[in-house]
Amino acid sequence: MHHYRKTFILIVLSLLMMLLPCAMAEETGTAEELFDAAEGLLFETDNVTIEGNAEFSLDGTRFKTALGRYVQDGTNSFYRLRLRTPRKKGGEFESGFTVIANDWDFFSMETMYPGTYTTGMDNKENTLLRKTFMVSQLTDLVHNVLLTKSDMLSSHISTQETASGKSIHFQWNGEEDPLVNSVLTMAARFAMQRFLAYEPDRMEEEYTWDFSEYGTVTEAICETTTAFSLLEADISCTLENSHLTSVKGSISLGLADTKGDKRVLDITCSAEAGSYGSSHVDLFDPEEYGVTEVEDWERYQARAFVNPDKAEELIEEGRRIAELAGYDSSSLAFVGFTQDDEFLTLHMNSLNESENMEFCFYHDTLCLFQIKNTAWMKNPYMDEPEGKDAEALAEEAKKRITAFLSHVYPSLLSAIEEDGQIRLMEEDGNVYLQLEWDTGDEVFNDLFFIFRTEPDWHIEHFSSIGFG
Repeated sequence: MHHYRKTFILIVLSLLMMLLPCAMAEETGTAEELFDAAEGLLFETDNVTIEGNAEFSLDGTRFKTALGRYVQDGTNSFYRLRLRTPRKKGGEFESGFTVIANDWDFFSMETMYPGTYTTGMDNKENTLLRKTFMVSQLTDLVHNVLLTKSDMLSSHISTQETASGKSIHFQWNGEEDPLVNSVLTMAARFAMQRFLAYEPDRMEEEYTWDFSEYGTVTEAICETTTAFSLLEADISCTLENSHLTSVKGSISLGLADTKGDKRVLDITCSAEAGSYGSSHVDLFDPEEYGVTEVEDWERYQARAFVNPDKAEELIEEGRRIAELAGYDSSSLAFVGFTQDDEFLTLHMNSLNESENMEFCFYHDTLCLFQIKNTAWMKNPYMDEPEGKDAEALAEEAKKRITAFLSHVYPSLLSAIEEDGQIRLMEEDGNVYLQLEWDTGDEVFNDLFFIFRTEPDWHIEHFSSIGFG
């Protein structure tokens, strides 16, 4: 279940990073009250509902938006996370999952696998996070820093009493504090190691890539960042009856990596905690969610060597490409990935297995799309049909090719302005149109399409690469 909590942990860490300077900035009594409330929510509360959202940007560019709901009800819990990630070619794709835990058992449903769920077993938990020895050491350190820095930071905070508690507002504008930065760095690196399986202690320049070479921004931050620093913060939180009930605001963190480069991570986050003592989680019922069980090992084996965030991005991209090729993307199921040198291939099937699709990417660029079990693949030497206007069909195909290439490789659009090679074929009532151009590109030098035009229009083959 730890795999499914990892993105949620990032949101929790965002809240903790906001709470840390806020807690350290107040006089000792209020600081300890806020610190105890946050610690109690995360490590001691067995019945609560938390709803929140977060937006993450790097150097001014958004790379992730998250919306989550978490309910703890004794040893039962419910967790739903929805993520939106900008596409490199415009627009954004959505991903996420829902996980329900009943005592030792958990049941997970991922958006990339519609209509299915997997099961597993994990530690029986009755709190949001488990307080291990290392976590205790870290919270003790934060507590001691809080006491040390409370007088110096008190000018950054304002407190307003309410009927049932207090509202606290904290602002920080560019002051440099080595001790605060050290604590932030230790907390972030510990979380990377415990929850995300990264090894910060092994970071060395010669063993890390350039930031842009990693599959996702999240992966690049975790793999390369050696130090965090607090740059700016504008945070508000509320306490009611000694419970932390809301945290909202923004925080800017400086990132320094193994190669000496610096970046700015901006986090905007809002969360509310409520229904203390009255939250409820039902036992998992697959019929309620309309899902059937599949084996988790099959999923893991199919994508084991692909970064999970990258896998979701490619699967969503595959669905978009299938739509542009004329297929119903909602009927597609993920099968797996294969790797051959610099070529990564995504395999998907329609739910009735009438189409077996391959999407081959070369450095994130689609270079091959094809339906493997088509009549054209089985017999490329079909006869030419009679009474068909090849030129008219080619003009209609160009309209569809324009929409397709505008998404997958816009720079190849100029190639289809020239006359290409045209061929018509027929097999078992299916009419196929073959179109081919020489692009002049050094790498993507061949542009090749196979359309099925009858009984309906679909792209059954696209390729755009050749090294001859």
